[in-house]
Amino acid sequence: MNIEPFIAHRENMIRYAYKILRHRESAEDAVQDAFERLLRHQPKEALVNERAFMYRVVYGICLDKIDYHNRRPREAYLAPWHPDDNDDLDSQMHAEVLHEKLYLMVGMLAEKQREAFWCEFDGLRYAEIAEQIGVTHSAVKSVLWRARKTLQMICEKNGLRNEIL
Repeated sequence: MNIEPFIAHRENMIRYAYKILRHRESAEDAVQDAFERLLRHQPKEALVNERAFMYRVVYGICLDKIDYHNRRPREAYLAPWHPDDNDDLDSQMHAEVLHEKLYLMVGMLAEKQREAFWCEFDGLRYAEIAEQIGVTHSAVKSVLWRARKTLQMICEKNGLRNEIL
């Protein structure tokens, strides 16, 4: 198995895992676990889209980590987000509040919508998203449209339309 595509996308996969787990070290561990699994259990057939396959493996590991942490008492599993140090304190606080609200709103989406949203956010193409979430190419468009529409309604309901969208 050729691992070079996985190494090339390592940082993007860590960012993807971070969006799910909200903890940098856990995200790095998830990506490392994915590499180890792929090396240990190499697919019998050649992969059509190695990048989408790897994201799918990372997603599954992230869900396992979330499930594990939900079953144990946790202290401070979610890491705070740190905006750029160049901003003044008020804009940092405002950006952090908006960031947290966005994560909460995306968390309200259905699982496929949430996963498709973060995949698109990470720059995956529709075909890669389709493979990752297990739907057709045309279904991806529909899932993303519903996700955006739902986020728009949540923003409007909470008076955040102009600030986030």
